[in-house]
Amino acid sequence: MPKLYNLARMTTATTGTGTITLGSAVSGYLTFAGAGVANGETVTYAIKDGANSEIGEGVYTTSGTTLTRTVIKSTNSDTAINLSGAAEVLITASHRHFFDQGTAILFQQTSAPTGWTKLTTHNDKALRVVSGTASSGGSSAFSTVFGNTLTGAHTLTTGEMPSHSHSVSGTTYGTASGTANQSVVGGGSGSSGNFTTSIAADATGSGGSHTHAMDIRVQYVDVIIATKD
Repeated sequence: MPKLYNLARMTTATTGTGTITLGSAVSGYLTFAGAGVANGETVTYAIKDGANSEIGEGVYTTSGTTLTRTVIKSTNSDTAINLSGAAEVLITASHRHFFDQGTAILFQQTSAPTGWTKLTTHNDKALRVVSGTASSGGSSAFSTVFGNTLTGAHTLTTGEMPSHSHSVSGTTYGTASGTANQSVVGGGSGSSGNFTTSIAADATGSGGSHTHAMDIRVQYVDVIIATKD
């Protein structure tokens, strides 16, 4: 990023739109070197020449005391202004000192502010904080997930049912020899000996699916992502 230095303001007798040869410090200010600019450093400069002005980035050289010009903004349709030979050149901040070009930031508004471009790549997504590489993923939209008020319907299988038992009832008969009573279930009968019968417990339930109530319609604030021009 181009560097900033305090109180650097100089005259120039350069004419045209090319590299500037710096003159002397404007009264009350310092030369670039006096402000601390080193040979080969890139600085953000501004030029004032009558009714024309320009801001850009340039490389300063101590040999010849020159400054190259890469225009960011100017009164000449954002191209280099045609210097008259009586301009002043100073070191100043530009919008790029606050955010590098391409920086992506969240804004709580519909349109991107001046100097920023709204990105439309991501829509209806949540934000995730990571400690590693920033990426994106997932398959369900934010409004779909957080618009649910019921769980998905599900029918239990036999394997998913809890272990349980059923109680049954039967009729007691005495044996012919008067020995201990025996129980006959399912409506069987007899007077002595062994009893054999088959039974079935009554069925209950519908076998249908079911859901559970929930409400995850979390409150939210919409934001946009915009990058610095």
